[in-house]
Amino acid sequence: TSLIRQRIMPIHHENIASIASETQFWDIFGFGRIVVSLKEGGGKEKIILNYVPDAKDVAARISEVVTQYQRSTNAQAAKIGMRAEENVL
Repeated sequence: TSLIRQRIMPIHHENIASIASETQFWDIFGFGRIVVSLKEGGGKEKIILNYVPDAKDVAARISEVVTQYQRSTNAQAAKIGMRAEENVL
């Protein structure tokens, strides 16, 4: 992205395999790089965002949201499985 051009790529929570932050320019300035690894393509596909302000905080927040989403979907799947077992008995 730049001041002239902007590229928007929506990513669903389910497609994020992992997220990491890296420093740029020895962390002298308040920005860094965020690396998003996607589940698609065997985890080999990555999206790299450069010059992100407070990259560590942004990566941590994205990680929290993905974790909460995964926990909620796992809990919902467990409830559905329990209901299915009750109906069989």
